[in-house]
Amino acid sequence: MNNQRRNQLRDIQQELRDIYARLDVLYDEEQAAYDNTPESLQDSEQGEQAQNAIDTIETIRDQVLEAADGIDEIFD
Repeated sequence: MNNQRRNQLRDIQQELRDIYARLDVLYDEEQAAYDNTPESLQDSEQGEQAQNAIDTIETIRDQVLEAADGIDEIFD
């Protein structure tokens, strides 16, 4: 791999890590909001939708980190 493509991959990796950090903050905020919601609302359809959104954010966040880490394997 030439240096130009290697540098592009490093840039992409950094962008992925930045996206991961943003998703992590969003996840924490959404989880805190859900945790501060009364149980009666947590058990409602709206609460279930909120929990599903939190779970999806967590999954995406983890996949982004896996992608960033996967780029490391190219350089090993």
